[in-house]
Amino acid sequence: MNGKKILSLVMVLSLGLSAFSVPAQPRLDTTPKMVIQLLTVVHENGSANFSYVVKLSKTLVQTLQNVPNFSESTMCEDVFKSIETSVVQFKQEQHGEDIWCTYTKNLDDLPALKAQWTDEFDHLTVRRLEIKGGTFYLDISWTSFPCATNDASTLTCEWAVQMPGKVGSNNATKVEGTTLTWDISSASTPFHFTAQSAIGGGFLGMDSTTIAILAFLMCLCCLVILLAGGGIAAYLILRRRKSAQAASKPAAVTVSVGPPGSSPQP
Repeated sequence: MNGKKILSLVMVLSLGLSAFSVPAQPRLDTTPKMVIQLLTVVHENGSANFSYVVKLSKTLVQTLQNVPNFSESTMCEDVFKSIETSVVQFKQEQHGEDIWCTYTKNLDDLPALKAQWTDEFDHLTVRRLEIKGGTFYLDISWTSFPCATNDASTLTCEWAVQMPGKVGSNNATKVEGTTLTWDISSASTPFHFTAQSAIGGGFLGMDSTTIAILAFLMCLCCLVILLAGGGIAAYLILRRRKSAQAASKPAAVTVSVGPPGSSPQP
């Protein structure tokens, strides 16, 4: 499947929103809105799932129903019918009152994910994408973004990554559990997306080498404390023993010696 065709179609749909938009109201949910999310789920074994997720708000769905031959039950099929095949199909999901159209591609490892990203997006460079020492590293750069918009009230575009393990340092716009989201709706300048996560029992995004060093230092500190405590305890015991021995000895008797022939005086 040509992923660029999907993105082109999605962008055409987003431009079509202007034809259905209604004047902005105090509440944003009264405006037809589409959220385009480019979602990657990375697993601890290095496999991944890359998805296009097109979220159609309740108001947008109701508006599109005014278009001839559109049905809410087949909304995703109708929207993406030009690229639907027996192999590639967008799945329709109900999320509350919104409808999500999703297509997911499964990838065996991180090199395959890197190839998928660079094939899909001409302006994306993968600087680092690996699992090393119990830490997952993500570092990508963009020279331009695939779906920037000047009207976030009708269109939002997101790059999201569900990280394996505990999330560490990152520069995401939003963090929800292990999912990091970068808002790329209005970005127009080069940018880096960076993130780390600890897997396999890691701690706070630190790799296994760092954890081993910290563990050694902690053990060393514990050993020093034990030795110091043992030394102090031995000193106190020895001191108490000497005091007890001194107290158990009979008192010395002093005898004064007088002139010859006199009796000794105590």
